[in-house]
Amino acid sequence: MPPADEPSASPTDVVVRPATEADHAAMRIVLERAIAITGTARYTPAQVRAWVGTGGADAGWSSRLAALAAWVAEDGAALAGFVGLDAEGHVDLLFVDPDHGRRGVARALLDVAVARARDDGHARVTTDASLVAEPVFARQGFVAVRRQRVTRGDEVLENVRMALTLAPPPA
Repeated sequence: MPPADEPSASPTDVVVRPATEADHAAMRIVLERAIAITGTARYTPAQVRAWVGTGGADAGWSSRLAALAAWVAEDGAALAGFVGLDAEGHVDLLFVDPDHGRRGVARALLDVAVARARDDGHARVTTDASLVAEPVFARQGFVAVRRQRVTRGDEVLENVRMALTLAPPPA
């Protein structure tokens, strides 16, 4: 696998590359579409509205992304998805545009984020997965640690703290 900071191609023909500030607006659109469309499979309309409202459409969104190592997956000219990894090895964001779902985009993005966490010396990677994303992370080897309830506005949403133990790098 190429180093996590270089573009890579996946079996889905998407190209994963480091995100830039110029990607931030398109990343926000992917987040909103993923929550508004895919999120309805496990969350009520009121929960979806509350969740979208906390994504950070203002300057806070760019600040949040700037604090992460982030990558985007492109399918031609379209942004298919993105992932963000914080300095502690926590996948803070993983969203795939609904038009690109079930094509291996999330897997390709997680592969890059996990490789970066391993390169950074982390023994494990964690995430707070939505109920929609839980099976995606599970297919990549993440295991549920605990169920959680988070408040967004007047709504309570459930998610799952998950972790992936990383094998030590070869000697």
